[in-house]
Amino acid sequence: MKAFFAKIIAFFLSILTALGIISAKKPETVDPCTAMSSLWDSYSRNDETFTLTGESRIFLLSEEAPTGELLCTLQLAQRQFTSDNIPTGEALPIVYGSTDQIRDGDIVLDLSGSAAELGGEGFELNIDKTAAVKAADEDGLLYGLNTLQKYFRAAKSNSISGFTAVNVPDTAERTVMLDCARKYFTPQWICNLIKEMSWIGYNTLELHITEDSGFRADIWDSRYFTSPEGNDYSWLCGGEPAYWLYAYGENSPFAEKAENRSKYLTASDLIEICKTAKEYHIEIIPSIDTPAHSEFMNTRYCNYIAEHPDYTFTYNAQVYSMNGVTTEGKLLSYKEAFPDAPRANFSKINFSDELPGKNPAADGLDAANPVARAFMFSVIRDYAAFFSRYAGSTKFNIGTDEVNFVKYGTGWAEYAVSNGFGSTQYDTFLQYINSAAAVVKSCGYTPRAFNDTLYCQRSDWGTPTVTPDPDIEIVYWSGYNGIPATVFTEKGHKVYNAISQYNYYVLRCNVKQKANGTYTEVPNSDYTDPDAPYMYYRGAREIYDEWNPSRMYNQSDDPVTVPDFAGGYYLIWCDYPGYKTEEQIWYGADESGSHNVRQRMWANCTKMWNIGANEALSFDDFDTNLIAAWGDFPGFTDCSSAASLPLSSDPVRAQ
Repeated sequence: MKAFFAKIIAFFLSILTALGIISAKKPETVDPCTAMSSLWDSYSRNDETFTLTGESRIFLLSEEAPTGELLCTLQLAQRQFTSDNIPTGEALPIVYGSTDQIRDGDIVLDLSGSAAELGGEGFELNIDKTAAVKAADEDGLLYGLNTLQKYFRAAKSNSISGFTAVNVPDTAERTVMLDCARKYFTPQWICNLIKEMSWIGYNTLELHITEDSGFRADIWDSRYFTSPEGNDYSWLCGGEPAYWLYAYGENSPFAEKAENRSKYLTASDLIEICKTAKEYHIEIIPSIDTPAHSEFMNTRYCNYIAEHPDYTFTYNAQVYSMNGVTTEGKLLSYKEAFPDAPRANFSKINFSDELPGKNPAADGLDAANPVARAFMFSVIRDYAAFFSRYAGSTKFNIGTDEVNFVKYGTGWAEYAVSNGFGSTQYDTFLQYINSAAAVVKSCGYTPRAFNDTLYCQRSDWGTPTVTPDPDIEIVYWSGYNGIPATVFTEKGHKVYNAISQYNYYVLRCNVKQKANGTYTEVPNSDYTDPDAPYMYYRGAREIYDEWNPSRMYNQSDDPVTVPDFAGGYYLIWCDYPGYKTEEQIWYGADESGSHNVRQRMWANCTKMWNIGANEALSFDDFDTNLIAAWGDFPGFTDCSSAASLPLSSDPVRAQ
């Protein structure tokens, strides 16, 4: 009866509202430009109005014509403004000169050194009759220009109200990691990701190119790159679903699509990615996984060696024969390696000798095998040489995560004893990691690694004598082994916040097979699903409201403050590579936008620029008024197609 009367009342209210007898209450809204102002370190309004016209110019305060990175930055900004039809769709000319040549309506750029106090990447906007962007370096200049363009997008006009604002990032390195080893991403999608990252405010992309089910970066193309020691590992490249995905059937809908399994990024693809990263001020970190997560490499090696028993490679001017590294070159079938597993069609063998107590089905590279070590180190050297040449990379992630030391029995322990550096299998692991770090350092890189297997005190691993090289930077993703992030900083390591609860986007789901052979899926990487407690990764709202880049977690999920952290991550993992397409990752899995990585990246990166952003602006206002107003990067057409940016012009002296 109450429901009946409620419907009657609602009906008459709607009639009265339609007739104008009463007025409907309008929802409260926040002007996007006002919302933006709450995110900066300082902000003050003035009574001026700045308008871009057909006479406006991009004016560099300099007596010298811009060159190199500065010129590229100015031309990128020019193209981006033009793509938004700001002000008319005609390119704003780039000019350089002195202060007395500035005109009202100019965008004035100041790199004179007066903004040194802002530090790297910081910027100041002073908007009145001109729009002045002051920065200490080209990075800050780009962020300032992007912010100015976001104001025009938010205002939906060529005019904006005057103000002065300063913004400096709270987090020095702001990184996205992309797992392009398990899942094949088209080169254009990755280039668009780089452009989107730059627009959002990230400065680093970590390309995770080897994993348990893929080795997807073929740099060995003599047209572009020659291995310093003459090796060619193109035969390693490709992909295959991880063995555990076969539990869902040979044509598992969660494995990579058949047409993509053999695909990988070619040298020319990678060069284009590196070129795009340089243009958009994004540093690239190559990332491989060693010694664990090496199933695909192990399998590909075994198959190749079976067909090419005389194959050799060179490391440190020494020639190594690959024949005999495994048990007589024998290929173990999936069923032989895992007798209780449901499938029997996946070849898999460890890249190792038969060491005493060694489980031949272990999934990692054998750190006690001299040939395996030399092979992996030679691969690292080649990748280091390639990315140094084309991306100018200076950091290299060597993995080290999720190693099951028990699988290696007494073999690793005996290796440590026989080589005189320890007595446990854990010693051999740590000595291997230090050796890999030394290879990276010899190539001019700073090594970094995941945290979970370092400084652990577990009785089944033994008490080690070897300690990790303090130069290894730490990507802190999990406290499940009970080692707080502060342990690493106390021992001299730089630490990056990659804590999985807030910084992971994962293609993975709980799967139930029906009697008719179809599947029901419970997406546990979507934070809104209450039936998916496993791998509960937070969504954009929780990242924005709860995450703090300086707070990491220990085993009991208690936050630990790390005041001297070096940076933060957002990581895109593809455990079930076929679970979503690259379009669904970008836009969302359905019309609701569920499983949308961009919204989470906006929240993650905004908190790295301003840790207290959620205290100044609610998530609803941030999401509805800002993310929607700012949109995708200028020139965006769709996530897998080339951007549409006009040509740039050369700078001229101001008249």
